[in-house]
Amino acid sequence: MIFQEFQKITGVSRETYNLLCEMEKMLCIWSSKINLIGPQTKKDIWQKHFLESIAFENYIEENDIKIADIGSGAGFPGLILALLTHKKIHLIDSDQKKCHYLKFVSSHLNIDVQVIPEMIESIKFSYNVIVSRACASLLKLCYYTFPILSSTGKAIFIKGKKLNTEVALAKEIWDFDYKIQKSPYCQESQFIILQNLRKK
Repeated sequence: MIFQEFQKITGVSRETYNLLCEMEKMLCIWSSKINLIGPQTKKDIWQKHFLESIAFENYIEENDIKIADIGSGAGFPGLILALLTHKKIHLIDSDQKKCHYLKFVSSHLNIDVQVIPEMIESIKFSYNVIVSRACASLLKLCYYTFPILSSTGKAIFIKGKKLNTEVALAKEIWDFDYKIQKSPYCQESQFIILQNLRKK
């Protein structure tokens, strides 16, 4: 995607755009060696991965300091959020190869993140914001999120067309307040923002 088009959509600077171009190159190289992104999305990295990750920034506030991306995978959205917000975000993934990639990219592009190569269930930190994309069902995300989300925190997930069904299934076991907003960049994607997550 050319700079003028991307800037018109997102408002990002030329410097940020150039860093994303470098990230795209590294993603393509590493994806030929390890499973970072789905093969069907390799030709649409800017739309499917970059833009969807950038959209998370709309829900990050100035006082949101402790932020974790669970099941970070190729670093979407956490790596992009760290680049845009200049906040130190924890990227959590149990896949050692993916974590090696995340460390390489963040070091090469000078993005301030902390890569945590562990199972989500073993994390002892508490966060006031948890984000995730393409990691698990909403029901599983509630199980992952509950032990590490602060009582006043929020969880921000992006989902597809079946979100309402996922909410209904999660609500059978969990109570939470939530709001749903459509992605500004992808018609099929929806954001769900959870707060006051608690077991029934």
